[in-house]
Amino acid sequence: MNEVTSNDVKKGTKVFLAPVPMISNAPRIATVMDNMRGVTRMVKIEERDGYFGDIGSVYVDEILAVIPDDFETTGISIRDCVMNSNYEDIMVSDAHWKKLRKIRQAEHDLFGGE
Repeated sequence: MNEVTSNDVKKGTKVFLAPVPMISNAPRIATVMDNMRGVTRMVKIEERDGYFGDIGSVYVDEILAVIPDDFETTGISIRDCVMNSNYEDIMVSDAHWKKLRKIRQAEHDLFGGE
């Protein structure tokens, strides 16, 4: 398992996104649509595992890992990819975590939650 920072993820890279448990426990699969840096990225989410295809921005802490280039062609399942550590973990910088903590706290204050 390799590690890359969120700023290293480039346009066209396929990534695993955090799952939305009310829809599916499987991670969302998306393609990064920009080369921006910072705490948000534009992604195109694939229609699979109960998720609708969509384009929108996500916070970098929702990006779990970079998917290997041969993911689709080898027929490897998401579970096998994760279990065999055949992906690159995304590391979020301390500066980004500081911003994300403020954002997540504001969300909690506005909407409640865990």
